[in-house]
Amino acid sequence: MAAKPENVARVALNKLVPAYIHREKMGSPFSAGTPDQWYSGNHDLWIEFKFEPQPFVRPFTLKLSELQLLWLEGRYNEGRAVGVILLFPAKFGCWIFTNKAWAGKINPADCVLKTRQETADFIKRSCMDNDDHCRLIQYR
Repeated sequence: MAAKPENVARVALNKLVPAYIHREKMGSPFSAGTPDQWYSGNHDLWIEFKFEPQPFVRPFTLKLSELQLLWLEGRYNEGRAVGVILLFPAKFGCWIFTNKAWAGKINPADCVLKTRQETADFIKRSCMDNDDHCRLIQYR
């Protein structure tokens, strides 16, 4: 059985994240809505990964299940760092969605393509740097 493109891209991205950042794949049939990956350094970061063969050119909605949307919003409202990374083949890169930007219609003109290395650096900074981590959380 061939690996799904999302998993191939996620594994390739994780190889670029420094080894001192703990990461754990969370997806299982028993983890209703829990994001695909948990990262931990000085701070935690929860990321749901999605994959598309190429960047969108028209407004779109991320293919998140109702449980995924509820989990992301609930944890964000609790003050946790959560996000969605839309992976494309490496030649295109990734789009990163934080602070509830994953919800509703998304205009591709507002999205910034990041390389896999830039995305790995985002994960590292979000887990290790206090200022970068604070930009991802909602204070209650």
